[in-house]
Amino acid sequence: MASTTYRQLHWVDKGLDILLLLGVLSGAVFLVVELFLSPGPKVLQIIHRADVLLLGIFLGDITRTFFKSRNFVSFLKHQWFDLSVLVVIIISFSAIAFVGVGRLSYLLREERAFAWLNRLWKVPFIGRWFGR
Repeated sequence: MASTTYRQLHWVDKGLDILLLLGVLSGAVFLVVELFLSPGPKVLQIIHRADVLLLGIFLGDITRTFFKSRNFVSFLKHQWFDLSVLVVIIISFSAIAFVGVGRLSYLLREERAFAWLNRLWKVPFIGRWFGR
């Protein structure tokens, strides 16, 4: 199999690599802001949207590399770091909160069909885990 240099890559691959690099750098900056400074509500909203955008960029990169790999074993062998970063991003509480925990808590208060989830939500451990 011939080796491919970076100049021979398709423009979509190059663009996704640039987005991935910018996403990692901006994600690191937002993480520092979120951890060490006390951001206001507008900045937190920007951070939540950036987390979701970063998740989309990583999902796009993982999907691209999955379809370019020869088989599943070689994909796992060469992309283990990307997969672990993707898991960390998915578990990130701010991304989970942006995607729907706020709406879920509204539904739990308003809908009778979710009464059993509401009781589970009020358990102290679960409430702390979701940042309540």
